[in-house]
Amino acid sequence: MEVTEQLLRNHNLLDNERGLPIIFSPLFAKGMRFDEYIRSDAEELYHKWCMRVFEYDMLHGLLLASRTAKIKKDAKHRDARGYGNNDLVVG
Repeated sequence: MEVTEQLLRNHNLLDNERGLPIIFSPLFAKGMRFDEYIRSDAEELYHKWCMRVFEYDMLHGLLLASRTAKIKKDAKHRDARGYGNNDLVVG
């Protein structure tokens, strides 16, 4: 299924009280508990979608050749010059 801004709005997926933050943020979880891998996946999707990155690419912009990997020309990437975690999730 293609993810769009309209889909996110229609289903309140970025809303703190009804969306993904309920899964990964103790502030909005209302006592619910989720496994670590579900929390990290929800947080990663939240950050990607907030940055309007909607494509689903398991290789994150890499093209695999016989023994090499190259970055796709149209791949979206994050600026590595920033300080802090840059909305990256471990896991």
